[in-house]
Amino acid sequence: MLIRRYVSILWCDREALLALAGQGLLIAVLLGLVFGKLADVANPFERVTQTRNVMLLLAVSCFWFGANTAAKELVKERVIFQRERDFNLRVPAYLASKLIVLAAISLMQATILFGIVRLWCGLPGMLAAEWLTLCCLAMTGTSIGLLISGIARSEEMATALVPAVVIPQIILAGVVAPLSGLAKWLAKSLISVHWAQLALERLLPQGDLALLNRPKESWVGPFLVVTLHLVVSAALTIPVLRGWGRGTESRHARPFRFILDRVRSSK
Repeated sequence: MLIRRYVSILWCDREALLALAGQGLLIAVLLGLVFGKLADVANPFERVTQTRNVMLLLAVSCFWFGANTAAKELVKERVIFQRERDFNLRVPAYLASKLIVLAAISLMQATILFGIVRLWCGLPGMLAAEWLTLCCLAMTGTSIGLLISGIARSEEMATALVPAVVIPQIILAGVVAPLSGLAKWLAKSLISVHWAQLALERLLPQGDLALLNRPKESWVGPFLVVTLHLVVSAALTIPVLRGWGRGTESRHARPFRFILDRVRSSK
């Protein structure tokens, strides 16, 4: 019921849905224009470097899709949520309805982005595994965006927190600069894009891995860490929502309000 209601609300604003789909299309076209066909790069080291950059931008974009779309979806319904909790609205069910619908939107965006870039740029690697990694990262961004929305006190604060979460994903991904010390520890602990980038790079052909002086390793481990970030952020959102408290009406007041409503309806 909650999913059906949420879908109906979103469907009424079809222009916003088209704008969300257009985000993936726009970024894909820009990446295609900037990088072109990767196989046309003559220098193999430069080609691998550009491939890593494309993967980073794909990963960051997919994470941003999820986080940006979800960041205001809880806080803007805070009053409604508190009122409906007086009628035994279950927090996990409410959160699941948001997560499922928003994750579907982020999957659509990630698929549009990856599909166009894959065809335009000729991105090497295993097609299905790369798509699955980016989709999981987009859902992780959605889950973290909902956590931001639960923590924020207003829509403006939620909007302000999104860059504070997305920009470290770029800096600590391990592509812009090598990581060491505290930065490396933070990346391995908190940065979903770092692990998604590692998974994507492990899917490169053996020749590209040799140019990077890396052995052939499984991508499953980093992929599972991204999945873990998804689950943990969703689990943390539940107590945050419970901390919002119930509405102003107490349980003891419900029978009296029911009687008052019956009296008014009889009149």
